[in-house]
This record gives sequence, structure tokens and C-alpha cells, in this order.
Amino acid sequence: MIDNSYYTQDVHGPYELYDIGNLELEEGGTIRGCNLAYATFGKLNAAKDNAILIPTWYSGTNKIMEQVYIGQGHALDPDKYFIVVVNQIGSGLSTSPHNTPAPAGMGNFPHVRIGDDVRAQYKFVTERFDLKSLALVAGGSMGAQQTYEWAVRYPDMVKRAAPIAGTARNTGIPFMILFSRKRWSRRSPPTPVSTRVSTHRRTT
Repeated sequence: MIDNSYYTQDVHGPYELYDIGNLELEEGGTIRGCNLAYATFGKLNAAKDNAILIPTWYSGTNKIMEQVYIGQGHALDPDKYFIVVVNQIGSGLSTSPHNTPAPAGMGNFPHVRIGDDVRAQYKFVTERFDLKSLALVAGGSMGAQQTYEWAVRYPDMVKRAAPIAGTARNTGIPFMILFSRKRWSRRSPPTPVSTRVSTHRRTT
């Protein structure tokens, strides 16, 4: 584990943590005591039918989503909806390589699929808020991939889906970008912190 001053309440708060317990992963392995970081805006009505879920994109956080999409005069109005922004596993706020104790953290952090993210989020919203329907699931980039996954995995629960700037399946372009970054990093001066990265996150 390492301290990272960027992924803190001071920078991205306020947010809360919810422990969903152990998460069995689709590629094998387990994240023990998986924590999801989340922030809420607005109030859940008595019928519990005004909830919107926003999964973050890779490296995105609830604070960024709040600044862009949430508020009066914005796309998502907390005066009308109960908005839940959940941070993706591995994003830095939820359970991630840097905040997972050895031996499972850092470069040993397991492969996580989009389906794992969505199953974890389903457990979270049903346990924490007792939700049986979502008025909307909306996310951008890798958040859009989670949105697609929500729509096909839990179609009876998702009333509307709004994937933004994302694909249902990775193309060769993201892998090319990641490969080029990996090659560039090999030419950079070494750092004292492990930077082993997995590029194996994808949709089911």
C-alpha cells in the first residue's frame, strides 16, 4: 500500500465508502473486503423510483462527475432525482491497487472486468439503498461500457441507459494507445514505486 495525496477527501470529497464484502471475479480470484467509494446528491423519494446511477470512467471520480453533470441547470438535477455516483474499482477511491494491502495490492492486483464492476455496483445499490429500479444509468467512456453492461445484465431494473462516448466492446485503438504508453514508459527513468499495469479490463 502507498499513500496517494490525490485520492483523498480533500481533493475528491465528500464521498463515503461501502464494503460489499468479498467480490468473486469473473477471471478468477477474489477482492476481499471490496470497498466502493460513492457520493449522493438529492433525495430518494418514497417510491424509490427517482434514482440515477453514474459509474465513473477510468481515472474519473465522483468529484469530476459532479462538476460536469450535476446541479441546477445541469443535465442531472438533484432537485428532481436521487443521484448516486459510484467510483469504479481500481479508480483510486474505491478498492484499487495502491490501497489494497499486500500481497494482493499494487502489481498483484487481480484482473477486473466491466462485469465485475457492475455486479459490485448492483450489490451496493440494492443493499445500501434497497433500490429495485434505476430511472437512469449514465456514464462516459469506460463508464459508458458499464452502462451498457447494466442494461444487458439487469434489463428489468434499468429504465433508461445513456452511454456517453463509449463502446460496448473495446476496439484495437485503446489497446494501441495503452501499448504505446507502455513502450514510452520503458524509455523513461525508473521510479521507486511499482508501476506494473494490467490492460486486461474489458467487457464481458
